[in-house]
Amino acid sequence: MHRILRPDAILFDFDGVIVNTLIPNRRHWEEFAERIGEDPKTIFTRAWGRRTRDVMDEIAAKRPFDLEVEFAHFEKVSREDFAGMVKVPGARQLLQALPPDRWGIVTGGDPDTTRAMLAQLALPIPKVLIGNRDVSHGKPNPEGYLTGAERLGVHPRAALVIEDASAGIEAGHGAGAKVLALLTTTRQADLPLEHVAALARDLSYVESSFVSGGPLNIDVQCIEIGNGLSAF
Repeated sequence: MHRILRPDAILFDFDGVIVNTLIPNRRHWEEFAERIGEDPKTIFTRAWGRRTRDVMDEIAAKRPFDLEVEFAHFEKVSREDFAGMVKVPGARQLLQALPPDRWGIVTGGDPDTTRAMLAQLALPIPKVLIGNRDVSHGKPNPEGYLTGAERLGVHPRAALVIEDASAGIEAGHGAGAKVLALLTTTRQADLPLEHVAALARDLSYVESSFVSGGPLNIDVQCIEIGNGLSAF
């Protein structure tokens, strides 16, 4: 089943949407968990789709550790260790099909690291890239997507947010945007589908076309959600 969406612009999450850093990201969180004596699985589940500092602040409130040292170390290894990172299927094709001034990235990660990852995988680098230093509140707060829409010059309700994590879906919905969810890293049962306009496996199921001066035409090959109902 197909759904046609006509946004003025697209705001992509980064990790799990354009690239998949599940392997290195899990490795970094597991190393952190071992250093502070926490359960790696619990920490990683809490961390996915959110800013590193927000997650560490929550953990530090219950289990004291040297927050500044651990945060600095995590940021350092995240900038240097990309081993296992791969492109999400369809990412290059979709990004290259979009006008450069009609899309951006909103990530909880470091913006310079995000650009380095895009460059390493030979993917386009957007003019609008909102990272962890550009907002006061990370996802699920909508600030990042509101900021991204503003910098692209579009109303948030005219934007399409593409996300793979619950926190990001909540942020996009909270900003007033339509949300396309991908099943690249999170199980369908664990996503807040009531806030989703369409659901697809990855970006290879999403195609874009446009006419100059008009909205984007985003054709999504949707996954059906229970009882034959699609994620519309």
